[in-house]
Amino acid sequence: MINATGLIPEWSPQDAVLLSWPTAEMDWSMHLQSTTVCYVGIVHTLLEFVDVVIVCEEKTEVLAAVGDLSGSKHKLYFVEGIPLNDTWIRDYGPLCTIQDGERVVVDFRFNAWGQKFASDQDNQLIRRLYDRGVFAPGIWVKNRQDIVLEGGGIEVNGKGIALTTSPMLQAPNRNSWMPEHTQCLEVQEALGLRQLLVLDLKALEGDDTDGHIDTMVRFVNDDTLVTVVEGKLPFNAVKLPMPMPKYNDGHQLPATYANFLITNGAVLVPTYNDPADDVAIEILQELFSDRKVVGVDCRALILQNGSLHCATMQIPKGFLNKEKL
Repeated sequence: MINATGLIPEWSPQDAVLLSWPTAEMDWSMHLQSTTVCYVGIVHTLLEFVDVVIVCEEKTEVLAAVGDLSGSKHKLYFVEGIPLNDTWIRDYGPLCTIQDGERVVVDFRFNAWGQKFASDQDNQLIRRLYDRGVFAPGIWVKNRQDIVLEGGGIEVNGKGIALTTSPMLQAPNRNSWMPEHTQCLEVQEALGLRQLLVLDLKALEGDDTDGHIDTMVRFVNDDTLVTVVEGKLPFNAVKLPMPMPKYNDGHQLPATYANFLITNGAVLVPTYNDPADDVAIEILQELFSDRKVVGVDCRALILQNGSLHCATMQIPKGFLNKEKL
């Protein structure tokens, strides 16, 4: 049962986790084999705890890559025939809320982090899912395409309080024409939030999102945060380590343990073959004593400047119509 009002916190019961499948037509082409192996690992790990829905052009190649699922505890579903620009579904996927007692999916505009890349297909995903009947009966989509906002740019607890960062809010080609205070009020209204706190945090080195909150600071419950950055933070804050700097052709990659995913009975944590992997997992296991904390090798994902949370989007319980999948 979901008791939250407004944007639903990640630790609430979930119908499934949504993924977009990487293809050679995306920016993954040079690293497609290692990326596919990474996605296969994510799928198999998730299926121990929760159903998975994969958005793809055609499921045959996906099934061949994923392999035998006969021992999985949960089900794999597909939404086929949907073209996408990239796989970072955290940023263009459904933001699920409870507003005035109704289930509402909010559809902000996604413009690939300030028009850095193509986004025309990704920006249509929510409407295409709605048209396919993928959302449960009674759910309506709130069109807020007048505001640019990505799912990785906002972090919420169960009391209607959300966090975001100032550099992202006012980055060029997003909403810089709108005063920050006005944008905060618009986002609060759209997501049914009680309060939106804007943190003045500098983006991680290599991060091309202009400082997404899910790379730096995350809620683990209503009153506690984990952080990989220094600075004055609200609530109780627990420090997570950072892995040693990772590079690709001299470019530093935004490897961070804050980019974990909370799902039914588990927390999936990105790992990087780093001495700090086990430390981060141990800290999170102490904080999530009611869930199993599992490491997932995400070295392939950071080659495109994202990680585990960026590649996934949880769908809260009561929001999916699995008969349409």
